Amino acid sequence: MSRKLGRPGSTPSLLDAKGLTVCYETGMGRVKALSSVDLAIQGREFLAVVGESGCGKTTLGLSLIGLLPPKSARVTGGSIGYKGVDLAHLSQSELRHYRGSEISMIFQEPLTSLNPLRRVGNQIAEAIILRKERKEGRTGPGETGLRVYDSRSSDIPRLPRFGKKLPRSLRSEVSELLRLVRIPDPEQIIDRYPFELSGGMRQRVMIAMALSQQPALLIADEPTTALDVTTQAQVLRLMSEIRDKLGTTIVLVTHDLAVASQVADRVIVMYAGEIVEDASIYELFSDPQHPYTKGLLACIPKGTRRDASLVPIKGSIPDLTIERVGCKFQPRCPYSMQRCSEKDPVLVRTKENHEVACFLYG
Repeated sequence: MSRKLGRPGSTPSLLDAKGLTVCYETGMGRVKALSSVDLAIQGREFLAVVGESGCGKTTLGLSLIGLLPPKSARVTGGSIGYKGVDLAHLSQSELRHYRGSEISMIFQEPLTSLNPLRRVGNQIAEAIILRKERKEGRTGPGETGLRVYDSRSSDIPRLPRFGKKLPRSLRSEVSELLRLVRIPDPEQIIDRYPFELSGGMRQRVMIAMALSQQPALLIADEPTTALDVTTQAQVLRLMSEIRDKLGTTIVLVTHDLAVASQVADRVIVMYAGEIVEDASIYELFSDPQHPYTKGLLACIPKGTRRDASLVPIKGSIPDLTIERVGCKFQPRCPYSMQRCSEKDPVLVRTKENHEVACFLYG
């Protein structure tokens, strides 16, 4: 269990999730992927969500934008407040008014997110057209032939097919977006297919598509995982520049604390579907408090000493199909005590910019 995250005297949150609980129905039983998560995200913030695979990071990101798998996952409790609206209880057709234009997402593998049969310029233009249609409030056939459909409908949205000849105004907008994400020679890139671009270029195209909707909140799910170190640094720097230039709030989902340290203002650490630590990036690295966070930091390679060795966290993430009382990290924790198996820890504020869910601190 956790309580609301936030800072005393802070401005109203851009997005405020309270008691968010998400379950997956699987062949092995019901998996509680998120357990009563409370999270406040401030405007213009660069927030990193970190933890091992299976800790609920991606589920949290998908929940905020309403993209959970409809057949296997559902929100079973809590709310997601955004500009006075509870996104957790909107229908798919209602969510389309917020998805993209208010909250956008960059997925982990751009090659599977882009249409391999369409030029990248056309795909970005498609996103621009969609934004304009939404802004004008048209839901029926319009000048572009675009229509908004319910996801359960058998109809397929009919979007304009321009081939290589994008209208001059659209081509100009697409070029400007590609320049914004630091793609050289955008006039050439517009006419290429996704397979003709490198992984880093494809990821930048995905960022350009997300920004074409002019979102207030951008969720990036492991955007640098498949990239080499140099390209990874370039994409991270680009995302930081976007936040500074456009004022876009960014939530970076990553398993790599070293990546988070390069760009984030604040970090939340997740374990087994719960938030166990929330701190400013400086506080987290200078004074990690939760044993799990300390374990993650001990796994980061140290380049300063030849004899430095990695210290893995013993054990594995618990089976989330089994309900248990107490701290979920207790079986792996070197500081485990009796009360850890008897009661759920809650987040307590230990410093101005630091909260931790551990009985070592209260």
